[in-house]
Amino acid sequence: MESKPGKEGAPPRSIAPECVQALNGHRILFAHMSVGNDILSGLAAANSTLKEQIAIQEIDPGSAAGSRSAGISHFKIGANAQPLKKFANFKKFLLSDNNGQAFDLVGLKLCYVDITAATDIHAVFNEYAAVVKAVTERYPHITCVHFTVPLTTHYRNLKSRIKHVVLGDQDNIKREAYNELLSETYKNQAVIDIARIESTFSDGSRMEHAYFKARHYSLIPAFTTDGGHLNDAGKSSVAAFFAEGLCTALSNQVPLRSSTLQ
Repeated sequence: MESKPGKEGAPPRSIAPECVQALNGHRILFAHMSVGNDILSGLAAANSTLKEQIAIQEIDPGSAAGSRSAGISHFKIGANAQPLKKFANFKKFLLSDNNGQAFDLVGLKLCYVDITAATDIHAVFNEYAAVVKAVTERYPHITCVHFTVPLTTHYRNLKSRIKHVVLGDQDNIKREAYNELLSETYKNQAVIDIARIESTFSDGSRMEHAYFKARHYSLIPAFTTDGGHLNDAGKSSVAAFFAEGLCTALSNQVPLRSSTLQ
């Protein structure tokens, strides 16, 4: 089975005022790289339509967190294609100088280049799970939100089309396997399924592919111009989904704080 390319992506949902208030009433840490930049760009664009804007601030991971303002604090982490280095940097930041005390909810999102056909997903996931355990044991008040790995398009060019017919889209197949492992392990916790929204059409169907018994999904072409990063439509839809996911995590697991934190 394969969904036909060319359909429009799922339109963004509006970000409710109650969600904005929840985001601005907590101290959130988001560690990311390029697709994370796309998501934050989508949030910044959404701010122009909101009565109360979502507070977003970039921080320096090389300095102590101190007392953080409410809203979404973020920083670029590690290096792409080196997920273990990203995990190590995330752990180091939160455990150093008691930085974890400055946040209520934290999450690290990998990029699509971090999980490819050559990745040992169990080794990567085990390291991620160890970091989550170390952070939450050190800071019981922290809620960790988990992100599935973003996808790439199935049809980048003629070469990729031929390759995927013969060998299968092994990069996205491996990402699907990692995402299933993460989602199953943390099914009772907050999981924001970036891969799902990236692969969902406006009619609710998904960009789905089958290679023998391996079923997987891909980024729909309407959400990208280069096969991996998000265009304006992609940024808008994924950003709204991201905000909604954070709000769900906050409402389910983190008590509301004052929007003016000391």
